[in-house]
Amino acid sequence: MAKVESKALSGLQFKRGLKKDPSFLATLQELNNGEDQIAPSSPTPAKVQVVLDEYKDVMPQELPKKLPPRREVDHQIEFKPGAKPPTMAPYRMAPLELEELRKQLQDLLDSGYIRPSKASYGHPIAFESRKLNDMERRYTVPEKEMTAIIHCLKVWRHYLLGATFLIMTDNVSTSYFQT
Repeated sequence: MAKVESKALSGLQFKRGLKKDPSFLATLQELNNGEDQIAPSSPTPAKVQVVLDEYKDVMPQELPKKLPPRREVDHQIEFKPGAKPPTMAPYRMAPLELEELRKQLQDLLDSGYIRPSKASYGHPIAFESRKLNDMERRYTVPEKEMTAIIHCLKVWRHYLLGATFLIMTDNVSTSYFQT
């Protein structure tokens, strides 16, 4: 009998392989009694099924592909005056999770539940890079951050002339601006 060798790749190894050579990925799925249908992952618990049966008029098996008609009362979320959306970067996701998220977002866009936003919150608008000289490499991290801010202000000053802007940082080195 021939010896079967199993070789598993990490996600990073597979990604590198895709860049170098044509690569293929095969998966095995267990079929239900040899039929061409995939077996359900787990049955619905009895308590949950009772609730689903009781409210099946408001909880259909499949969601409708469009929004319901407008009602007399239009609910909305009231924001505090001057409140802005958070501008933090999203957490990193595994490639499979990211692909699933993209698919779900596209489904929501297609069905009309959500629409594209034209707000610029959280989007980088420019990128600037440069090498540090020998002296700057010895700076502490706060000093390097301050140097980056100053460099960007110098590079983009023609865009900033006459504009009011605010630099928010918890950096101690910002005392440079106050002198």
